[in-house]
Parts: sequence; structure tokens; C-alpha cells
Amino acid sequence: ALLKCWGYNNYGQLGDGTTTTITTPTTIDVGGAVGLLALGYSHTCAYVTNSALLKCWGDNGYGQLGDGTSTNRNTPTMIDVGGAVGLLALGYYHTCAYVTNSALLKCWGFNGNGQLGDGTTSARTTPTTIDVGGAVGLLALGSSHTCAYVTNSTLLNCWGNNYYGQLGDGTSSVRYTPNTIDVGGPVGLLALGYSHTCAYVTNGTLLKCWGYNNYGQLGDGTTTDRNTPTTINVGGAVGLLTLGYSHTCAYVTDGALLKCWGYNNYGQLGDGTYTNRISPTSFRGLALPPPPPSPPDVTLIPATISHNVPTTITFVGNALTDGKTCAFLPAGDDTQERLLYPLHP
Repeated sequence: ALLKCWGYNNYGQLGDGTTTTITTPTTIDVGGAVGLLALGYSHTCAYVTNSALLKCWGDNGYGQLGDGTSTNRNTPTMIDVGGAVGLLALGYYHTCAYVTNSALLKCWGFNGNGQLGDGTTSARTTPTTIDVGGAVGLLALGSSHTCAYVTNSTLLNCWGNNYYGQLGDGTSSVRYTPNTIDVGGPVGLLALGYSHTCAYVTNGTLLKCWGYNNYGQLGDGTTTDRNTPTTINVGGAVGLLTLGYSHTCAYVTDGALLKCWGYNNYGQLGDGTYTNRISPTSFRGLALPPPPPSPPDVTLIPATISHNVPTTITFVGNALTDGKTCAFLPAGDDTQERLLYPLHP
């Protein structure tokens, strides 16, 4: 079982013991099989299942690694969260993990907009317990806001920066503690971009998005910011949801279509143009076939994939990052060329 990373490495975020940019997938020693993997702007975390250890590395200027210091780390460093990790998410400069054996959400790192949810704006260099009122079923971090779905109460809670209405509470007020958001029902999928948020409501099979919309990343046909959840017509039930910096993608199971919208200056929507899209647009205009059978097995982590999904990758992260990519490969698979093309070209 191999974790491989490549790309920008100025803070040691690849974890290879250097700060040198790497252009080919490089094996990173985390000490075992990776069960969860998340990438922030310039830091990385992986949960090692066989040892039940959380390890983080990279930029630590605000304590986002959680090791009690503000010293950057260029190799995986063990972080004490107090138990087994069931959910893991990284923002620009903050980190959150849901500890299953104690049913506690813990967050740490930069807190200038209250994104940790502890009622302050003080940075935290160690995992800090956040009261969300129950067990967490979904967890997602934006650049400076955080959302958690509480399963026992079926409530979505969001907090942190709200300048563009990305918290969805009808205001633009910063929230320093978890704040309940009315999305109209239980949430099945949750993803956060730089300053926008989307949730898939299962009882009405509705995709709802809100927040910053300058590039059409909400998908409502406008470029108007929204401070409450707004229904987005994607044409059917959503099976996968992911948000990049200022673009959004959803896999619509009815018709097996991948649809993307928002900022497209680098061709990230995959429609063959560099034109921004303000409503859901089919990926290259093609219907996607079902995922290939195992092997290889491809498992997507919501809110961490913003580009192409290689066939041999089990876990991949590349959303709110500075140009790095990490992938967890099946045991014995040391080929690099398989990482360079899309799952469904």
C-alpha cells in the first residue's frame, strides 16, 4: 500500500523530507495503509488505519498541523487527536477531524474568521473540541469556513467567514460557533469551495448551493451571491459532489452524467472551452459509463477532488491546494503513467 505525492512542495507538504517541487509521483512513508487523506492549501494529513494514527505535514504557520508548534514539517508527523478518526477535512490553513470513539469534532489551525468554531479568533496549535451538538456524519472545510452535518438531529451546522453568504444563514455575519442552517431536509452530500457551499438534500433529491457566485459557481443561472440555500437544477439525483476554488462538479446518477459549472479559465470544467458556465454543463457533452469494476477500485472522497480521477487511485485529494496532488495506490502498483490520464477520457 503506497501513498504517492507530487507537485509544489515549498512548505514540505509532499512529505518526502524536502521542500523541492516534484514532477512525478513519489512514495511517502506514512507507516501503513491510508484510510483517509485530505489536502489543504499547503498542508497534508493522512489517517493510517493499521496504527490508528493521524499524521500531518507541510505548512504549520498557524498550527494547522496540530503538533503544538508552528514549525513546518516536511515528513509525516503524528498528531494526537485522542482516538480513531472517522472524518478528516482540511481548509486553507485549518484542519478538522471527527474522532469516532469519543464522538467529538476537533479542529485546529488558523481561526481569524472563527472557522474553528470555538467562539474565538485565536489560532490553535493542538486539536480543540468543538461542540456541534451530536455525532457528525459529514464534514467539509472551505478556505475560511466550516460545515458539519449532525446525524442524530439531521441538522447542518456552518461557521466561520460569511462575507459572501457562504454559511447560508441569510446574513453576511461571521459566526464563531456552529450555526444551524436550514437546507430543508437530511443531507447526503456536503462540499465546500473557497467561498461557496453545496449540499445534496436526500428527501427531495435536491442540490442546493449558496455563497460567492461571481463566476457562476452556484449554478443558478446568475452571478449573484446567495446567502441562503438555493436549489440548483442538475437534472436528477446526485451521487457525487465536489467543489474547487470557484467551480463545482456533480455526478448525476440519472443518465450517468458528470456536470460542472463556474470558473473555467483553465479548462477545469472539461467542456472543451475556457468559458465560465453559470449553470450545470455536461463534462465534454458526454455521458459517463459506470465506474470500472475492481480492480482497480476507485473511491472518491467528497470535497477533495477537483480534476481528473486516475484509474489506479484509491484516495486522491486536490481541491483547495497550492498545486500538489496525493494518491493512495493499491499494494504493489508502482506505475506512474497510469496517474496521467482521466478515468473517463
